[in-house]
Amino acid sequence: MFGEADIASLMSDVFSPEPSPPAGGWLATLTEAQETVGEPVVLLGIRDVRNVNRLTAGQTLTFAAQGVTVVFGQNGSGKSGYARVIQSMVRTRTKANILPNVFGSTGAIRGELVYRVGASQRTASLDGEPPVELARAAFYDEHTGN
Repeated sequence: MFGEADIASLMSDVFSPEPSPPAGGWLATLTEAQETVGEPVVLLGIRDVRNVNRLTAGQTLTFAAQGVTVVFGQNGSGKSGYARVIQSMVRTRTKANILPNVFGSTGAIRGELVYRVGASQRTASLDGEPPVELARAAFYDEHTGN
C-alpha cells in the first residue's frame, strides 16, 4: 500500500520538469549491433521426446527455417514443456531445467533438438550437455524479459 509520502514522491516525479539530455544525447550510450561470429544457428524442431513433462512420447514440434513459428494451444497442451526444452539448450538469461513427467512415467528424459549450423543439419540429445554452437541461438519469453 502506498502512503502519503509515496504518493507525494510519485506526483513530484510525474509533474517535475523534463531533465536535460546527457552529454551526447539520450542514445549516446547505446552500442552498435554485434556481428555474428560463425555460421548462423537455426532451430528446426524438437523430436522423439520421452518422459519430458507431459509431452506426448514420440511427438515432433517443427519450426520454420525462416521467419517466425507461433506455438499456441490450451493450458496443459505442452507449450511450456517445449519452451523449457529450448531454454535448457540455448543461450538465455534464465536457464530452465527439463522436467520429467511426474504422473507415473519412469525412465530417463530423452529427445532431440534438431538445428542447422550454416547448411549442416545437426541434432543434440536432451539428456546431455548442449553443443557449444547452440549458444549462438537465443531464447526470449515473458520470464526472461522480466
